[in-house]
Amino acid sequence: MSEEHVNKLLEEIRREREEETNVRSEPRRFENSKDLIAFLRKLPVIRSIEITTLPSFLRRLRTGLNITVEDASSAFGVDARELVNLESTGFLPWTVSPRTIAPILSAYRIHIEAITFLTRNSFEIARVSKRISDLDEATQLLSTWLADVRVEFEKGNEVDLLD
Repeated sequence: MSEEHVNKLLEEIRREREEETNVRSEPRRFENSKDLIAFLRKLPVIRSIEITTLPSFLRRLRTGLNITVEDASSAFGVDARELVNLESTGFLPWTVSPRTIAPILSAYRIHIEAITFLTRNSFEIARVSKRISDLDEATQLLSTWLADVRVEFEKGNEVDLLD
C-alpha cells in the first residue's frame, strides 16, 4: 500500500470522526435485543465500502444507524466497553477472537470481502504507525483471523456473506 493511499485513509478516518461529532440525532429505540438483531438482519449485505479501517467502519455504521453502544452491546452479547474498544482507532481486529467479532460482523451484514479490505487497511495503518512489533507474525495472525471469521460465517450458515 502506498504512502499516498495510507494518507488518504488517515484523512478519511479524521473526516469520519468530525462528521460523527457534528451530526447527532435521536437514537433508534428497540423493545429488546431480538428486535435490534431483526432490524439489522433486514439490511442489505454490505459489499461496497469506502476506504477506511474496520473499527472506523463499525463505529460509523452503528452511529449511522442511530444505534446506541448500550443497545448494540446488549444485542451482540459483549460488554459496552468491549464494543467501544472494537470501534476505536487503535483496535487491531486480528487480536480479538473470531467467535466474538463474527456475530457482530454478521449482524451488520458485512460481506467477507469487505471485511478483508477493511482489515487490511487496519493492518496498513498499524504498520505505518508502528503499532506492529513483528510484521511477519502480524501478517500470519491477520490471515488466520480472516480464515477463522470465514469459518464462523460458515458455521452460522451466513452464505450471503460468503458468496
